[in-house]
Amino acid sequence: MLFTTWADVLSASFQNMFFGLALFLPNLVVAVVIFIIGWLIGAGLGRVVAQIVDALRVDQALKPTGIERVLSRAGFQLSTGRFLGFLVKWLFIIVFLVAALDVLRLTTVNLFISDVVLGYLPQVIVAVLILLVGTVLGEAAERVVSGSARAADVRNAGFIGKVARYAI
Repeated sequence: MLFTTWADVLSASFQNMFFGLALFLPNLVVAVVIFIIGWLIGAGLGRVVAQIVDALRVDQALKPTGIERVLSRAGFQLSTGRFLGFLVKWLFIIVFLVAALDVLRLTTVNLFISDVVLGYLPQVIVAVLILLVGTVLGEAAERVVSGSARAADVRNAGFIGKVARYAI
């Protein structure tokens, strides 16, 4: 009688495991499909953003600032469009990952990604855009201030222009 009880318990455990797996697999398939769709959308939008930024010739505007020399010394290549496209791509991938994790009911992981990653990434994108605009404006201010100082016959016009540039 003791042997049949163990057999019944083992049989019931395997049945519960099988039914749990049968209920989980459709959710897993839906989550994977959502993630793949998000990856494709993110990759496409990342390329579009990169092409738009390249078409605006932001890199050409940044070349006189000397950023390209600093990046090349560090072993990087100046490509603002690629960088912003990369950020947009991963933003969309993470948004769709949150949706996929929601289907799987992984709430703790979902909360972490939503709060920490998605709360932080848009701020990084805005910071990069502010840095780019500030760099372009700083370069323009340097040219205007140093040109005006030269026209007024002020000594150290280049230094005054650099001060205006880095103040911005």
